[in-house]
Amino acid sequence: MTITANTTTKTTTAEESITTSVVENSAPQAAPQAAPQAAPQEIIINHITAEDAPQDMLVALFDRPCELEALAARHSDFFNLIYSSLSKSCRESFKALLFTPRSSLCDRDWMQAIDQRLSVLPPCILEKFKGIVGWIGPEGDEDERDLWGEDEYGYRDSSFEQVQIKWLRDVPDFSLEKFEQCYPQFFVNARDRLQGRRMSFGGDQRDQYAIFRETLQLSRDDLPCDNAWARRINGCLEKHPELLLQLKEIIAYETGYDD
Repeated sequence: MTITANTTTKTTTAEESITTSVVENSAPQAAPQAAPQAAPQEIIINHITAEDAPQDMLVALFDRPCELEALAARHSDFFNLIYSSLSKSCRESFKALLFTPRSSLCDRDWMQAIDQRLSVLPPCILEKFKGIVGWIGPEGDEDERDLWGEDEYGYRDSSFEQVQIKWLRDVPDFSLEKFEQCYPQFFVNARDRLQGRRMSFGGDQRDQYAIFRETLQLSRDDLPCDNAWARRINGCLEKHPELLLQLKEIIAYETGYDD
């Protein structure tokens, strides 16, 4: 009986062991955990719209000095060719000109200055430079008035060709201070174009931007003749048709003109 009992006990233990093993082996295996994925990086794209771009922008460079530096590095062979073709003194002044900010020199004057510096080199150098920076202004000896289509006030093809400068004097409660507050970008553009340029006024050579501002604020008590006043304004802006167009657009808006 003892032997039988022991045998039974061992058998039972073996069966339990086998059963336990089968159960453990048949238990569902836990799925391996996937490696944690890195959080997606946030991509920020700075969109530049037409509203963001300066109104006097004539090259495809929003931040002109910074973006031109990147272009110079990308086209290093071409820029090194220019540098090596200029004398040492011209080379340094040319580099300073290249990276002059738009706030100090507008795109048109900037390209005119570059044109003068590169005039000693083959014309293809300047043409390639214009292609690199995305120049969209007038080319070579093309008259800027032909580019814009000038009428007697500055534009032949403008929707505002019938607007007369002297209408500005009819705007109620007109003041230069209020005008500058309402249209700051126009005065930024005018200052860029006119400041530092000299024109004859009253027998003296004076700053063109200063004369323009002084003329704007002259009332009919100061200068009764509207045509004389308009001629003085046109004298300041005659070489800057884009400014004349902007001014006529403002006058059209202020006077309720509808073509």
